[in-house]
Amino acid sequence: MESLREAEEVKDETFIPQLILFIDQQKDKKKRDKAYFLLGHNANNTGNPEGLDYLISRVNQETDKYIISSLLDRIADIHKPIRTDLQPLIQAIKSNKWLIRHSAILSLNNSSDSLAETVLIDIITNSEEPIDLIYANATLGDIGTERATPFLEKYLKVEKEM
Repeated sequence: MESLREAEEVKDETFIPQLILFIDQQKDKKKRDKAYFLLGHNANNTGNPEGLDYLISRVNQETDKYIISSLLDRIADIHKPIRTDLQPLIQAIKSNKWLIRHSAILSLNNSSDSLAETVLIDIITNSEEPIDLIYANATLGDIGTERATPFLEKYLKVEKEM
């Protein structure tokens, strides 16, 4: 457990290219998953865009739903500037696997791009999946602008249990 806490605190940009190379060459999915964990925290702690862009690019490369979900969870913590390619995250939101879909919705957190807000508003407006609505509302509550207010207000008065 202590090594996990240490990994969460890593702040060294020189590790990022090494981790990327390791992941690209690694066949063992458990080792890749651990490397994603370390890379995600390092990219978050350093604000390095290379790490973020690489993690996002890997969403479509992985096939294991647990690894994809974990990867998306790492991405959720990292600030995503306006020009970040959100398309792999948006595609993951369309997954029929709830584990991936929910993590993908949360992965839009910390995004500065209005596209993230638009996607979340679309989920709130069109989804009939109660848990998707909860995740979209939570994420939109964090990143939404005034534009999101009417969509969020709609769920302030819900009396129905989900």
